[in-house]
Amino acid sequence: DFMDDNLIPHVIADIAGKPLDNNCVSIDYAKTTENLLTHLFANGYREFILVSNSTSRKLMPLFERIEFDQFNDFISSTPTTKGEIVYHAGSLSEDMAVLAEKVEIATKSTVFIVESRLFTMELLKLFALHSKTVSVDVGLVGSYLLSEYSEPKFISVKYDFNKIGSDAVQLLNEVLDDQNAPKSKRVLTGDILS
Repeated sequence: DFMDDNLIPHVIADIAGKPLDNNCVSIDYAKTTENLLTHLFANGYREFILVSNSTSRKLMPLFERIEFDQFNDFISSTPTTKGEIVYHAGSLSEDMAVLAEKVEIATKSTVFIVESRLFTMELLKLFALHSKTVSVDVGLVGSYLLSEYSEPKFISVKYDFNKIGSDAVQLLNEVLDDQNAPKSKRVLTGDILS
């Protein structure tokens, strides 16, 4: 508001999921989640288990609430699927006990969706304990930072933060060239890697 009120040219690089009306480069978490779920569905997954780092929806960061809302919309609008959100129970041992039960009954049409490196690693351990192989016996969408080190590979979502920064700089140059130009917003989606 200060920069707007004082006519200071600026561009906001937003990764929190709340694109602003002013010049902004932002991530479209809803579209990325929709793309991911559509990709998973096209690859035969029908049971989706979304694992949260938060103990409740109320305590989630905005971008995670956007993803979870899109998840619920997808599940409710796709009759041949079922989905569940597993919230953080408070301790890792409690979380692993809940996930171990789900891994035990998981089939090749089940996919676990996690963002954190910790839950990615813990799920890989649980799969091994239950003699389940990723992409053969069960699906996994896990941390992009770990995906290149996994064999077999699991699915991940990559957000190109360098592109957000370069697009913000490019948009700022456009704003500086013509400060009377209408304000604009650029929205980027994550890449689904499998």
